[in-house]
Amino acid sequence: MSGMFVHTADVHLGFQKKEGLAQLEREIFDNMVYWCVDQKVDFVLMAGDLFHTNIPNMEVQKHAFSAFAELHDAGIPVYAVYGSHDASPVHGSVIDLLAEGGFLKNVHAPEKLDDGRIRLGFTIDPKTNIKIAGLPGLKAGREEAYFKMLDKESLEAAAGPKIFMFHGGFTEITEGHKGDSMPISLLPRGFDYYAGGHIHETIKSKYGDAPVVYPGPPFAGYHADLELNAGGMQRGHMIVRHDHGKVTDVAGIASRPKVEYLTIKVDAEGKTAKAVDEELMYKVAGAVPSDKVVLVTVAGELSEGKAADINLIGRADWLYDKGAIAVELKHHRLASKKFAVGKVQPKGTRKEMERAVFAQHMKEYKGPRPELMGEAGLKFAATVLRVLSQEKREGETKDDYEKRVINPATKLMMEHADEAEKAA
Repeated sequence: MSGMFVHTADVHLGFQKKEGLAQLEREIFDNMVYWCVDQKVDFVLMAGDLFHTNIPNMEVQKHAFSAFAELHDAGIPVYAVYGSHDASPVHGSVIDLLAEGGFLKNVHAPEKLDDGRIRLGFTIDPKTNIKIAGLPGLKAGREEAYFKMLDKESLEAAAGPKIFMFHGGFTEITEGHKGDSMPISLLPRGFDYYAGGHIHETIKSKYGDAPVVYPGPPFAGYHADLELNAGGMQRGHMIVRHDHGKVTDVAGIASRPKVEYLTIKVDAEGKTAKAVDEELMYKVAGAVPSDKVVLVTVAGELSEGKAADINLIGRADWLYDKGAIAVELKHHRLASKKFAVGKVQPKGTRKEMERAVFAQHMKEYKGPRPELMGEAGLKFAATVLRVLSQEKREGETKDDYEKRVINPATKLMMEHADEAEKAA
């Protein structure tokens, strides 16, 4: 029996907070769903990061359930592995509600063996009899350790057409792409299709004779994603045709909205902040942003002035007033050479290196806060750095992280300022 299925990943529903971009995010996902229903695909594979957080806001949840209901009512199964953004070992996850409601099937079905290895079960698609197994994406680069625990022999010995799903990078395929990677030899052999997620570009490679495919995000929304979209890279939904489970073709994008992008770039290298601001104003004034997503990038080391002297927000407001769907701002290295840190020789312990960097900064500081200079300033900077260096814990929400780390650091700085004012 010949047929086709759709492979998608890294949808990141709920990523966008700006209404224009959020609308595009929803539209792109809906178009994929409608296309699958219209074409009566056999099933849909979702290789992780369906949501940007494990518990997105209620509007995102309602929209997702509505879309999955369309697939469910059309009799189209959805098979998924969770990405590092989807699930949390500490808190609940909306994706678990979708699974409990029968809107998708989590194909990660582990069984721990007596020797400590992990045996994965197969989910069998009732229409095609294709077997599907997979592993979720894990945080902090722990995928490799999990892959090494796999009982690959049982996976490889299973007869019939089969698909392996995963959310992670493999060095031989994804080298040069952002994120951790592991040797491709950790993948079980003998599968007919390897459905990947996590890499935000479209990649089609091989493992043995079988395709290893990363569809890339349909939209996502990191500035780099939008730049790739603006450059014309087609990503997000791979249409996979098969004959009795044997893959015959991997191609195409199921559906994308026709969105125009406008890119405005200013090279700030060696220029004054005033000159950069004037150049940006000139380029913005000559732009036609109506009904477009506008990407503004200003990068380089200033010869004089500071980043705050460049009116990025004001230029963005002008673009919105002229009808831009959304304006995304990116600035890089916008520090004046006057305030640049000199080269610090890599000697001593980490604390000694940090102290040397702070001391270099303080030589340039001419502000009205003497308590930020000298030994007192060095001790205070080290204390604040120690508080802010705490990493976000696995499963910790942004609000919880801010309460635990950011808020105490802010309070510490305010108390320091109050003490200095009293002493003065």
